[in-house]
Amino acid sequence: MLINICIILFIIAWIIAGGFVMLKYGINLSGPQNETNETAGSQTLNFTQMFLIWFGFLGLAMHFLFM
Repeated sequence: MLINICIILFIIAWIIAGGFVMLKYGINLSGPQNETNETAGSQTLNFTQMFLIWFGFLGLAMHFLFM
């Protein structure tokens, strides 16, 4: 029971942290807006890597919650 509560708290914190990072650093798929050194492809790659890591940990937490 305690582990489930901890996992639920982790999931909530993880979602909030992901949203915060997306808003703070302006990670989106619209291409470079203020960064002239980054191409649209490299920004998309950064978004994809970050999303996959975030989604992977969220999936692991959900797996252990319902296991």
